[in-house]
Amino acid sequence: MQIAKASNEGLENTIQEAVFTKLSVYEPRIKTMLPLYSRDLESMKREVNYNLGSTPTTTEETNLALLASLTKDQKKFIQGLDSMIKKSDFLDMYKMLIDNAGAFYNINKKYKDIKIPEILQDAIIILSKTNTKTKDTFEDIAEELFFYLKSSNKEKIHEQRKMFDLAPNPMDEFKSNVLGITLKRYTVNNTNPSEHLFNKIQSFTDRVQEIKSGNLFENGREANSTDFVLHLYSDIADTKKIYHYY
Repeated sequence: MQIAKASNEGLENTIQEAVFTKLSVYEPRIKTMLPLYSRDLESMKREVNYNLGSTPTTTEETNLALLASLTKDQKKFIQGLDSMIKKSDFLDMYKMLIDNAGAFYNINKKYKDIKIPEILQDAIIILSKTNTKTKDTFEDIAEELFFYLKSSNKEKIHEQRKMFDLAPNPMDEFKSNVLGITLKRYTVNNTNPSEHLFNKIQSFTDRVQEIKSGNLFENGREANSTDFVLHLYSDIADTKKIYHYY
């Protein structure tokens, strides 16, 4: 991973400098890029690189630029990545995210109710905070969410959370925490995390059809961010109890 290596060796003061430089170069093409059609991970990475008009040696930087473009606050997101590459146990996740920039881009393009810029950025920021203990199981974070849902004074909770720089609505943080847990587990449980995440994202198409079709208990509807996060999470745990809160 050349950009991470350059940052570690001091060739760039931080990864932020490298990414902002690259993003400014590729941003005009990213804005007009159509959904991608590759069916395997390596082809997808090359397709991103080709669409952004670069050379075969720039595949990492074009995919990183695309990933950074899928955020609501690029500065905060890149700070999260910057913190991540300084932790040896997060390097696999850093690579997995860059490798799957095209897959995340497709989800963001195809499904208007799935807010990749929000859930992905917040998940990375949560994971990268060195002084924050990331919760490891659904039960840990569901307890806090359940307290919020039962509360009769949600506005007071919103204000209290703002004081501690937390997402005002715990439901937003809930989705980001679950996504963070999932991404971390993917890097621990799989020999090829990038490939595993890519295949799981690709299979979301089938889940979308199920959601649109509906069933005896639920009318058909459009897939949303929670559906996407729970689809990824379903690889590491039973999601039925999560839908109880959703």
